[in-house]
Amino acid sequence: MADAPELDGLLEFSEETDRDSGRFFVGREAETGRVGKAAEKWTRSVKSGDAPLGVVLISGAPGAGKTALLGQLLKHPPPTTAALSVPLLRLSSEAELVRSLTDALTKPAGRVAGGLRPSGVTANLGLAKFSWGLSSTPPTTLGDLDRGLSVGGGAAAAMLLIDEVQTATPDQVRMLAALHLGATGFPLVPVLAGLSDSSDVLSAGGISRRAATYDIRLDRLHEGEPAEAVRMMLGEYRVRGPEPVRARWCRAIEAISDRWPQHVKTAMTALARELLRADGELERADWERTRNDAAALRTRGYEARRSPHMRRAGTLLARFLEETPLPADEERAIRHLEGLMTGGPAGGMAPGAFFDHLVHQGVLHDPEGTGEYVCPIPSLRDYLIRRGQAGHAEPGDARP
Repeated sequence: MADAPELDGLLEFSEETDRDSGRFFVGREAETGRVGKAAEKWTRSVKSGDAPLGVVLISGAPGAGKTALLGQLLKHPPPTTAALSVPLLRLSSEAELVRSLTDALTKPAGRVAGGLRPSGVTANLGLAKFSWGLSSTPPTTLGDLDRGLSVGGGAAAAMLLIDEVQTATPDQVRMLAALHLGATGFPLVPVLAGLSDSSDVLSAGGISRRAATYDIRLDRLHEGEPAEAVRMMLGEYRVRGPEPVRARWCRAIEAISDRWPQHVKTAMTALARELLRADGELERADWERTRNDAAALRTRGYEARRSPHMRRAGTLLARFLEETPLPADEERAIRHLEGLMTGGPAGGMAPGAFFDHLVHQGVLHDPEGTGEYVCPIPSLRDYLIRRGQAGHAEPGDARP
């Protein structure tokens, strides 16, 4: 007799947020390969005594799967590398960064990603050839930490994974710059993720020497990959149903997701909820209810993305998105915004500031790094237009 469906697992999955979107990770082989090549170059640079070569920046629109990719790199680093994840908040000062790194270095060996077998305290970094020689006095500077590490002949690189880098303060960027410029010789590859304005944030803080090889831009998943993720979920939770039915559901979930990672997650969440109603029996699941639930979850995510400034300028934003030919360069887009603001600033912001705000919120995105901006998710654009039209305008909306 077949095993019973894993309803507890379905319930747990259905309650996860978009930030937990990496459970059934698919695709991104090219991107993880490029991160691995960057780590190999760092290893060669450190071993030869040369300065490190820069940082890896993973950028993309909201919901492109940046956080999921960092999570995958943490759980399954490229060969010969290890991975350490540090919250951006811990980069407020050098002491905070060093404390975070020391905490990661002194984790029990079994918790270190990378699959390499450490020996004693030395290898809590996950790297068999790093020798840990700190005294009993905790390090307080990167220099202290660097002096506690000696690189052996077979050393490999470690990745420092940091998310939401577009929100970094100047002090936090300065902490990253010390690693980026090789000022300490510390053997870490900074792997950063954020929205398309992350590059400007880093450049303003002195991190501009990045080869194109290390700029990784995420877009939609490839055809068939969302369906693969759905199939993985059905297998993991032992969902019952004949193969033709499984294949049909996998294709249907991929179709409504537009292969956008965040939409894949919301559609799979809706399916998990429906499977709980159907006791894990796929043939009893209702497609219309699943599709409507997925649409409601998507709308909730879009609404959460509307900042107070966007709410106050909802009508103006709708006109801008409806009338501006996209892609558009920054200057042309700002001129159009200025022309629409006959009734005053948008949500209290001048045209240039409002444009920057839309980029920061992920409404506008530069997918190729060429200065040409688009609204990366068509359904987000449609939602913001509908929301800002006269029949949906909110009290306090700014009107031109």
